[in-house]
Amino acid sequence: MSRFFTAAFAAGLLVTAGCLDVGPTTTNLDFDLTLDQLNENWFPGASDYPVGQEAAVDAVGDRRAIPAELGTATALYQAGTNVSGDLFVFQKKYWTGLRPLTTYKADLQVQFASNVHSECSTGVGPGVVIKAGVASAEPRADPDAQNIYRFNLDKGTFTTPGDYVQVGNIGNGLSGCPAVGTWAVRNTVTVHQSADLVTDSEGGFWMFIGTQSSVLARHEIFITRVGLRLQ
Repeated sequence: MSRFFTAAFAAGLLVTAGCLDVGPTTTNLDFDLTLDQLNENWFPGASDYPVGQEAAVDAVGDRRAIPAELGTATALYQAGTNVSGDLFVFQKKYWTGLRPLTTYKADLQVQFASNVHSECSTGVGPGVVIKAGVASAEPRADPDAQNIYRFNLDKGTFTTPGDYVQVGNIGNGLSGCPAVGTWAVRNTVTVHQSADLVTDSEGGFWMFIGTQSSVLARHEIFITRVGLRLQ
């Protein structure tokens, strides 16, 4: 694991590959996405752009090595080019191990790495926000009647949040705004999810993490950790 990671949430539970070792008084889950068993089996997707623009958008979501200056770990990488004024790129994974058919309140925090400095006043820094959530329904992107790919959960539009969480833009906390920035890691604030999480009969649920862009440009980030608090 890379040297720079710090615990975003108290590590009260062991999280294994797709299955959570969860007791009845669980409050905190720490998803360290630099661990191979946790950054496997995520599925990418993209929405809010016209059918036929897939090649131009070139949405990517996979597991790859973080920039060398940050260490030697792998993490979740995602990128996409906004060609129509709006773009949501996401990755999703199904987890089990919570109590079956149980309703939880959820709060989420994300740790990520980008090379966009926080003092940039225009461009992909302030124009790309991170959205995430946990849900019983599988997150999907399907064409609507106007042949626009639409996300099936209420994540909000552009930089406006919906029923899930919006934890801030992709600025990495560094000062200045160089044309080619330095890669750095930032922990977002913790945000409450408006929608309750209701687990399925297996105690399972879906998690998604995405970037919503309102800037006609390409953006990229590494997602390194997610903290999930359940009440």
